[in-house]
Amino acid sequence: MAKEQGLNIVMHYIGKCIEENIRSVRNINVSLYWAPDFDQERGDVFEIYPVWKVDTYLVPKQLQEGMCDGVIGYSVSIRTDTDKTGSTV
Repeated sequence: MAKEQGLNIVMHYIGKCIEENIRSVRNINVSLYWAPDFDQERGDVFEIYPVWKVDTYLVPKQLQEGMCDGVIGYSVSIRTDTDKTGSTV
């Protein structure tokens, strides 16, 4: 899967996070890395697979002077061979 295809898939998840947390995006980083099977679905725990990781950094919401809430980023990983996604806030 090409970088652009991965970005198109994960933008749905990033958009939902932005909408739910009423944020704007500060920066988006896209990287390709190799990882073992996420869920051990493939049967070989020693095999590694290519994964796109998209890290989105959000502009923090200021609650009061000098205080910000805790959501500052959102990461989505997508397997390049199966389109399976996973995310963390």
